[in-house]
Amino acid sequence: MANQLVIRRIVDNDRDQVREFLRENWGSSLLVNSKAEHEGSQLPGFILYADGFIVGLVTYHINGEDCELVSLNSSLTGRGVGSMLLRSLEDVASEHGCKRIWAMTTNDNTQALRFYQKRGYEMEAIYFDSLAQLRERKPSIPALGQDGIALRSEVEMVKRLGE
Repeated sequence: MANQLVIRRIVDNDRDQVREFLRENWGSSLLVNSKAEHEGSQLPGFILYADGFIVGLVTYHINGEDCELVSLNSSLTGRGVGSMLLRSLEDVASEHGCKRIWAMTTNDNTQALRFYQKRGYEMEAIYFDSLAQLRERKPSIPALGQDGIALRSEVEMVKRLGE
């Protein structure tokens, strides 16, 4: 019962599907963190399909030598979907001459912290109590996150390229 996984770049015809996928996974297609705000459905990125359905998505924003990993989602766990999407993003960042990739996650998301660290990312900064301010811009951010942990702070994860 192996699904065929197909990865490709987001194109303009995908924008409605991407918007819906982001709403299902993030509560909204507006993606915010302490350093940036994006309409996620308009960002470049990659979609991973299994049997014609989106099972993974990564979006990013390149600014000079920095590549912000804006969102990364996989609805299939343990199948390498997140790793495939991350490798595609890292390849694009390298092609654009980026020196680093950065991503924000929240204090409750121990799965993401493990995922990024296993792939060469390091914790660079913690933005203490930043979620209260972010809720002013995006009220759908919940008070409680994974495992009932209070959502309070962001952790900036960074991978330096070409080192």
